[in-house]
Amino acid sequence: MIGQGTQGKVWDAVMTRTGKAVVMKGLHTEHMKDVNSKDSAKREQAKLFWRAFKNEIDILEACGGHPNVVKIVGRAPDFSYFMMEKADLDLNKCLRMNRDRLTLGQYSQWFKELLTGVAALHVLGVRERLKRDSLCQLALAALAFPTQFACYVARLSTGVHTDCAPQVTHTDLKPENLLIGSDNQIKICDFGMAQRSTPGTTWAVTGELSTLWYRAPELLLGSKTFDEKIDEWAVGCIAMEMLCGTTIFQGQAQGTCRCPDVTHRNFNSDQLGKILQVVGSPKLMAGHQCAGHIRDWPTYARQLDAVVSATT
Repeated sequence: MIGQGTQGKVWDAVMTRTGKAVVMKGLHTEHMKDVNSKDSAKREQAKLFWRAFKNEIDILEACGGHPNVVKIVGRAPDFSYFMMEKADLDLNKCLRMNRDRLTLGQYSQWFKELLTGVAALHVLGVRERLKRDSLCQLALAALAFPTQFACYVARLSTGVHTDCAPQVTHTDLKPENLLIGSDNQIKICDFGMAQRSTPGTTWAVTGELSTLWYRAPELLLGSKTFDEKIDEWAVGCIAMEMLCGTTIFQGQAQGTCRCPDVTHRNFNSDQLGKILQVVGSPKLMAGHQCAGHIRDWPTYARQLDAVVSATT
């Protein structure tokens, strides 16, 4: 067994007909049993996990064949398990193996592939998204000096359209969820928490979202809703990590609050403080449930341009 999570377990496997090495992900057996449980709470929880598992399979099948999304190679008829192409490395392991540094060639290739994959998931491309005042935009601006890279970004910013519909928001992009395949290409994986809908949809925040170091500021501030922009923030953080060799915002898990509202589960004062000291204090706080937690904080000036320049 490679690992396990709340929904299921992951194993290395071999396809008997072809001898091809794959990864198999299966729903926990207790969830499968609890679907028919007499205990209504267990039954509903098991159904929720099963729906999430089926959702991940549906997303992978909808995006089938995209070079920057992990490929599904088979599944059970009842969606209780599925098989994916195998990769020996993820981006996090690669960074550690390279002593936290990538060559410019590796950076430009893998960042392009990450953008291509996320743009495919988001359907509408990145024309408006590249205008967002985020780490992703500034990382691009700082690193677009190679001619081929600049030309690629120009093409990408005109909009990427694929048959991967409806829109998918991953919600947990991080280096561990970016596999490096045998073809040396980045492949996005782990869609267990992903959301699917038509473009322009927002989802209600019903619990903790995204890994802390890659969590978007709007979630940290207690936004009631979210959309694909939380993926954009994560892409920017990953871009900076590839460039700097370390995660730029490393908040401590202890910085949470005890407020009962579900939106407060994403608040973390240490993570938010590290972000604001670099990108500056927000001008508008309307609609953010945790605004009161930072009311007495100092006003931080924007330092992001200096941080990006110092790393190039």
